[in-house]
Amino acid sequence: MQLSLKNDNDKYEIGNKIRERRTALGFSQDELADMVGTDGNSVSRHENGTREMKISVFCQYADALSANPADLLPERLSKKLEGKYAELVDTAAGLSEGDLEILLLMAKRMKAQAS
Repeated sequence: MQLSLKNDNDKYEIGNKIRERRTALGFSQDELADMVGTDGNSVSRHENGTREMKISVFCQYADALSANPADLLPERLSKKLEGKYAELVDTAAGLSEGDLEILLLMAKRMKAQAS
């Protein structure tokens, strides 16, 4: 599942936040790539906002950078993530792609049942 964003500015803002956190921690792109399980070119494209990333990769960046995933989101989105929503995003950060799919399906079913 891709991290769907409404505009290219969102991808750029996420990438910029990843870059800022990476440089603050003193990691090179290649070091971060090793931690995330990708290559330096992918990290560069993510940081520049020229490549979409899977939710699982986004969560791996957050884990590798010891960051709350909400802190890496564009400000317009992170403001919406307060309380239980922020807790849910933080909890989901460490899940595998398959587990994220299951969580998403469960949430959709629960929402449908509540309607």
